[in-house]
Amino acid sequence: MKSKTEAEINFEACEWLARLRNNTASEEDKSYFRAWRSADPRHAKAYNEALIAINAVRENEDLQEMAALVYEKHERSRRSSFNRQLGAFFSFPFPITFSSAVAAAILFLITGGILLQPANQFVDYKTQTAEINEIKLPDGSVIFLGPASSVRISYSDTERRVYLDEGEAFFDVVTDSDRVFIVDTANANINVLGTQFNVNRTADGVRVAVAEGKVEVVHVPAFWRDPLSPVFMHSRNRETRLEAGEQVRALRNSGIRETVELSPESAGAWRTGFLKYPDNPLHEFVSDINRYSEIPIALSSDELKTLTLFAAFQTRDIDQILNNLEELLPIWIDRSDPRQILIRPIADS
Repeated sequence: MKSKTEAEINFEACEWLARLRNNTASEEDKSYFRAWRSADPRHAKAYNEALIAINAVRENEDLQEMAALVYEKHERSRRSSFNRQLGAFFSFPFPITFSSAVAAAILFLITGGILLQPANQFVDYKTQTAEINEIKLPDGSVIFLGPASSVRISYSDTERRVYLDEGEAFFDVVTDSDRVFIVDTANANINVLGTQFNVNRTADGVRVAVAEGKVEVVHVPAFWRDPLSPVFMHSRNRETRLEAGEQVRALRNSGIRETVELSPESAGAWRTGFLKYPDNPLHEFVSDINRYSEIPIALSSDELKTLTLFAAFQTRDIDQILNNLEELLPIWIDRSDPRQILIRPIADS
């Protein structure tokens, strides 16, 4: 059997993306898609690149115009039968109809290198367990990168963008009215001009806290990232503005939650060796503490996730933190396995 070329795989991926986004795919179609994606690692890679491409088009009018030209050329003969459903998803300046035309537009942007090869190459930074790194940026802004965290940085003439791929970071951003500063995470984008704020990626979303100035938090629904997600893209909880002393969570499956108050100095307190939890679910503590612990720490059951934590800990002594946790919550620490520490409900003791 002849192996498919990269171009053929890319086009298949773009067709699948267009078809799934059109809300007309049946359950059988979705089953075929999953089988196609898992059949070859190249399929999954191509599909992920198509997702990146379509999200980039959403945010860039020039790319929308380029995609429109390709699309109209491909579909000129069928213009009278346009279906507008898909166009609404991407806010394109033209109506989009069937998958082949959309695939042609996306594929053009991918294979032309327009979306996948930015003008400025990324600069990558990554920290190890319990390590903190201070990163000075070209414009004088500073990123304090938390333990077991990673960022990719891309500066251009029009924007300053940082991708927080994992972990936590505190940003001290210098004002530049000509170039917005954007922190891009899997579940939210944080847009600022000049301010100080903390961003913490958790298992179910992202937590943003402001120490100084103002930021805008824009939720990126999972639906935009993957059309098979059950999330309805027109969520009302799409964006919010935060001021100093405010914190918000942007959750993968439920949008932006209610803004809560906190002391401005609590935002990024980890930089001075403290973890502060004014009203946080236990699973967020576990996510944080694992960046300081050489031994993985986990909850033994989902019922523990909803426990609320009011506490502050010094990060230098993990064992003492866990001992204190036993005094604060109805849990006990199971250290019987040298490869993992389990937090169990007291009922299991």
